[in-house]
Amino acid sequence: MNTKIFLLFILIIPVLGCDPALKDYFTWINKSQSNAPSNLVATPGSDSRIDITWKDNSDNEEGFGIERKTDTGEYILIGTVGANITSYSDTNVIPCSPYTYRVYAFSATTRTDYSNEGIGKIDIQFAYSREVTIQELSGADLQDFQVKVNLDTQSLIANGKMKGDGSDIRFFESANDDKCTNGLPYWIEEGGINTTNTTIWVKLPLLSANQTKKISLFYGNPIALPKNNGDATFVFFDDFNSGVLNLSKWQIYQGTVFVQSGQLVVGDGMAGADVVWGIGEGFTGQTLEFIAMLPYDNLSYPGAGFGNGLTAELGFVQPYSDTIYCHNTRCGSDITIGTCRDTFHRYRIDLYPSGADQGVRFWMDGAVVRDSVVPFDCPPNAIFRANSYGPNVYVNWVFVRKWASVEPSVVVSP
Repeated sequence: MNTKIFLLFILIIPVLGCDPALKDYFTWINKSQSNAPSNLVATPGSDSRIDITWKDNSDNEEGFGIERKTDTGEYILIGTVGANITSYSDTNVIPCSPYTYRVYAFSATTRTDYSNEGIGKIDIQFAYSREVTIQELSGADLQDFQVKVNLDTQSLIANGKMKGDGSDIRFFESANDDKCTNGLPYWIEEGGINTTNTTIWVKLPLLSANQTKKISLFYGNPIALPKNNGDATFVFFDDFNSGVLNLSKWQIYQGTVFVQSGQLVVGDGMAGADVVWGIGEGFTGQTLEFIAMLPYDNLSYPGAGFGNGLTAELGFVQPYSDTIYCHNTRCGSDITIGTCRDTFHRYRIDLYPSGADQGVRFWMDGAVVRDSVVPFDCPPNAIFRANSYGPNVYVNWVFVRKWASVEPSVVVSP
């Protein structure tokens, strides 16, 4: 006879009503999902604060936990508040960075599900704006063109309307553009800020033929970060403020070339050729501008401009005397334009189409000193070139911008 033995286990669960603490625990577990916080909203409270609010749906929490993430990052706990408190201020934020928030209620032993997510972002605010009117005058479409804006920054800084270094300056194609973007690229000429006639170069994506275009200038934000960027503004640019020669921009042809105290230095003060040129191509229809000191030397031929190799094809030189010349070794003749003994000058060379030939216009310190034509079969192949055969040549900054037969007019509103 087979005998089967059955074991019966009886689990005795206390009646909830007989154990208040256990009753609360199970009640919390049952309520956790439905009683999660809701209606979370994140709004900017100031230039450096985002305020978070939510609805409390539980009646026995001990507090709330606030979590935050940036972009696609992971959530992290950034703070807690006590029971029945339904707001929190996040002061560890960066303007223009979006932050996503969520909260949960907790007790000593458990917590609810998360609330809905809320996104908050502090937009950049500027106290002042002005309209800049630009008129195209050459009758041609100008693409990625640099226009010159002159502004009295000295008065604005003195009256507390602009930061002392101009780092709150912004340009936008529309006054309604998102101020968290960089806006239009621009560069403030060195030494120009806090002057009555500050020069700012602004790059426009397109200025159509004969168009009157209005852009917006903003300033007046004490927490704004600098956006001054010559590389983004010009075809070629270097202000040598990095402290080293950028070999992605420059090729040392031979000799001694280095950067010191924010200047390009060509030469070592001794006899022998020292030559450097900027890397680039396609020069016709462009304007080269630079500030340089070409030294006096009665034994050598220091120079700077468009060119290649050892020869300044289209540039300024100071040959064997205390005068400075427009120079074109292969395609033209020298012409004396003035004295320049160890003095910094602002130089400019325009290369532009001229019928079947190429026009070359030389400027020094804002005045045209020579206008000539050279054949297209004699082009330069260096975007900027400097050489010394003895005393050093010094360059403060150099840029290449687009050329127009007539520069656009620019008017800044009061």
